[in-house]
Amino acid sequence: MIVDRRVPIYPIRTVAQLTGVNPRRIRAWEEQYHLIAPARTGGGHRLFSEEDVERIRWIKAMVDRGMSLKGIQRLQAQAQAEVATDGRGTEPASGAPGTVGAGTGAPRVTARRTGQG
Repeated sequence: MIVDRRVPIYPIRTVAQLTGVNPRRIRAWEEQYHLIAPARTGGGHRLFSEEDVERIRWIKAMVDRGMSLKGIQRLQAQAQAEVATDGRGTEPASGAPGTVGAGTGAPRVTARRTGQG
């Protein structure tokens, strides 16, 4: 059976268990840093896809290696810009998420534009 990795199925408490990241931190990465954008139920509860879970694991790994959240934002923006200008969705040399490179395991990023920079 093939499962669509983009389908939001996990509530935040499950994502916290799967990733080892506190739910408060996950919400901050969404609300303050716009690093993730989970789906919402009709009642406003967050639901995360398998791709979201991978993205959170990647963010956690970068933070654990000493990268700042602002640095991660810049890395994601750069990866998205490269995909937009390339038009082919190839993987940038940095291995940053936000690309459609095959077989890399790097999560695809969907960032919100807020006008802050």
